[in-house]
Amino acid sequence: MSTILGIGGFDHDGAVTLVRGDTLVGHLEWERVSRRRFAGLRSPEELALLLAATGWDLSDVDVIAWADQERYEDPAAAGLRAFLKRRFWGAHLEVVEHHRCHLASAYFASGFEHAAVLSIDGKGDAASAALARGAGAELRMSTRQPSASSIGRTWHALSIACGYPHFGAAGKVMALAAYGRPRFLDALLGWTALCDDGTFTFTAPGERPNEGPSFRRADRKAAFFCSAFDVPPRQASEPMRDAHADLAASVQAWTEIVVEHLARAAVREAGSRRLCLAGGVALNVLSNSRLLDAGIVDELFVQPAAGDDGLSLGAALALAGRPLSMPTGIGRFDPYLGRTFGPEAVERVLWSSNGLTSVRHDDVARPAAEALARGEILGWVSGREETGPRALGARSLLASPFVAGMRDRINRIKGREPFRPVALLVDECVRREAFTGPVCPYMLRSAKAHSDHQARFNEGLHRDGTSRLQIVDAESPPELARLLETFGAITGTAALVNTSLNGPGEPLVGRPEEAIALLSAGRLDALFIEGFEVRRA
Repeated sequence: MSTILGIGGFDHDGAVTLVRGDTLVGHLEWERVSRRRFAGLRSPEELALLLAATGWDLSDVDVIAWADQERYEDPAAAGLRAFLKRRFWGAHLEVVEHHRCHLASAYFASGFEHAAVLSIDGKGDAASAALARGAGAELRMSTRQPSASSIGRTWHALSIACGYPHFGAAGKVMALAAYGRPRFLDALLGWTALCDDGTFTFTAPGERPNEGPSFRRADRKAAFFCSAFDVPPRQASEPMRDAHADLAASVQAWTEIVVEHLARAAVREAGSRRLCLAGGVALNVLSNSRLLDAGIVDELFVQPAAGDDGLSLGAALALAGRPLSMPTGIGRFDPYLGRTFGPEAVERVLWSSNGLTSVRHDDVARPAAEALARGEILGWVSGREETGPRALGARSLLASPFVAGMRDRINRIKGREPFRPVALLVDECVRREAFTGPVCPYMLRSAKAHSDHQARFNEGLHRDGTSRLQIVDAESPPELARLLETFGAITGTAALVNTSLNGPGEPLVGRPEEAIALLSAGRLDALFIEGFEVRRA
């Protein structure tokens, strides 16, 4: 029985994963420990801190799965390589190619015995996408998309043009797209060639395919977009204009077309209408939904840590070479793989916190549901941290979707732009009655509310009447299911607004101290954490 330690995300989204035998023990992201969004593992000291924070027994690690060939060969990684050699002196280190990590993270977590597999991101090991076929324990990559034409980099350029120069703003401009018209789509498609082998080229006028310098760097591509479409480059302090929303809507529509092309090729080559999807572009819920709604695939699995935060998971699964059991024993992939802090740990923090009152409940769902029904905004911390960027009811900010103005209030207290949407957490009965589409437990596809339900769920819907649903069912955390059930009994509808529990510019909270700090800062009406109800005195 081998024990595999996966390590990935050296430039951004660092994380580690532990696989012991047939069991996925855990997965922890560096941003949750360092408290820096999208933080990469750049030094031995950072890796040592992350490993210590996991609380895992690492004495039997005999294989280290290093994600990303280019990063391993980079001289800047010499310190990390030396640290691993000292720390795990008897372990064998294997390097796993970037997109093989993404592909493995999706396929081996899907539960499918046979599937098409697709990875799409900005760039990794000289590719921006890869197609593969999964069959049993075999994962065979068939096609690699050259990185000079990249969907992920196009979104980075779009973010810069819209005033978000930092990495990781694609989610913001995806929300902005709902407010625009795709009036630049024809031009984008005119610069795009969809090739028979499943690849594509995206080339500016006068450039050669896959060689244009202005399309290699995101800042140059952003400048090109602004010039070509007469869109003023926005500074962070300036208001958003209609032209920026139109550019976002155009890139969103272009993305859906190109992803559809890649998915069709993957399905054709694999001979399967089941598709597994990973890479940062897999977090685009509208694109994911189109694959199902257009009938391109019958079943879609998107791995929750789809970005580079899932590279360590994929590296470990690629070397394990088989699907693994979850510690909880649930049938599908269990995303709750991070740290957990029990009531005793919470109580110790509360003892040292001033200006707070707390009550410990035997059944915390009842008072929490009653507070939500009164219109309060709650922090909810329960069990192990969820994997990936989406709050899945372990580190969530929850509210009632039936209180007018709730979305705007949440955006104000989180310091977010007014166009940013929130998501909905619903049970299967509400999903069938009020929304289109199949179940998605991870908030990775959108569902449209039926016209006669849109007014009721308006606070949890995007402008186009869709929502990024999380379905709570028998395989969801029991505490979350109990809360939703109780709220449904009080209000008549089992549905809650669900968004990430974090402050402006911060990652999801991890430790009790971070959740309590949000309450103390006035960003929550109350905090329900591991059985405690905590309020400001």
